[in-house]
Amino acid sequence: MLALDEPLSQLDPQGAAEVLDCLMSLRQKGLAIILVEHRLGECMELASRLVVLDQGRVLLDRPTREMGEYLDLLEKLGLKIPDGFLARKCLAVDSEDQLQKKLSCLRPPADHKREFGQVVLALQNVSHTYPEAPQSALQDCSLEILQGETLAVIGPNGAGKSTLLGIMAGLHRPRTGSLLWRGKFMKKYPPVGKVGFLMQNPDLLLLETSLGQELMSGPRFLRMPDAARRSRALAAEIGLKDSWDVPPWTLSKGQRLRAALGAILSTRPELLLLDEPTAGQNQANIHRLLTTLGRQKHLHAIVLCSHDLETVARFADRVAVLKAGSLIDLGTTRQVLSRLKGDQAESLKPHWPLCTSLELGIDPPFLTLDEMLAAAGKEVPACARTS
Repeated sequence: MLALDEPLSQLDPQGAAEVLDCLMSLRQKGLAIILVEHRLGECMELASRLVVLDQGRVLLDRPTREMGEYLDLLEKLGLKIPDGFLARKCLAVDSEDQLQKKLSCLRPPADHKREFGQVVLALQNVSHTYPEAPQSALQDCSLEILQGETLAVIGPNGAGKSTLLGIMAGLHRPRTGSLLWRGKFMKKYPPVGKVGFLMQNPDLLLLETSLGQELMSGPRFLRMPDAARRSRALAAEIGLKDSWDVPPWTLSKGQRLRAALGAILSTRPELLLLDEPTAGQNQANIHRLLTTLGRQKHLHAIVLCSHDLETVARFADRVAVLKAGSLIDLGTTRQVLSRLKGDQAESLKPHWPLCTSLELGIDPPFLTLDEMLAAAGKEVPACARTS
């Protein structure tokens, strides 16, 4: 028997597919597999049974082929229901052929043109090479982050996404090129307190003995006034009001993510950098995190690195694509995602609405399930609604 706890959470789509193919081969050879995952849609072909736990109790134990009968329970628990199941249910079709026939006649709404402000941070021909590395992790990258926007950076593992965020945060100094903060050249680092960086492993940011101390440490270091009152209000905003005196390491994984995010937001940064913030999180935690960010008036721009193309499609205004350290595409979210074909589509694995649109030749493509259902004149379920 093989037991696996969130084995896909830190993998790009190509890596996840390789792991699932390996597990399928082992299962066919007679190995019993217990797989704990939030990425239900990717695991349905492998899994024969679906067991749902909540507060230490088994709420559901049924064959995966019957999952469509229990969508309400999955939604209530904040789990991500595979879009294909929801689409067939909402459009009242029984087969994949019927579903594709209905969808092929639909078209997505026109994008609303948004106006953004001045350039917050600009990278000009930036390159970076790690010591003793055989090649550059980032090469000749030029990019502007605009006030009011959320920019998503996507690409396979090793494309240079985390390196790019590290340079923006001042953790790495570029080998060549320049960075400008609001039009002024940065000598070494961005202005103190202006940039917040939520790392790929948020546990690395939890250093204090209680959540309260964690939320107040940044404001005290920056000598911000009224730190205690602001931090308590922030604890309530991130849903951890009752955990003020609790050590951060005793919190759940989703709570630790919110605690680390709260510690960053307490310093009121203008630019927020997020490295794979949805990895290993269920749908409810992702919604809670992004809702919290939407309330932060001090945030002027967000840069989001993610393999989760559904989250990118829902929340990003523009998308930059990295490959082998080079910036190979940049544009609005619908423009860039519509160009994912061939090797790019295979390595990034578009989520169901986008993948289905590309297969059916719908151009421009649908980015989310709620767009599809709205175009069909159907009420959008709460679990599929774009916030």
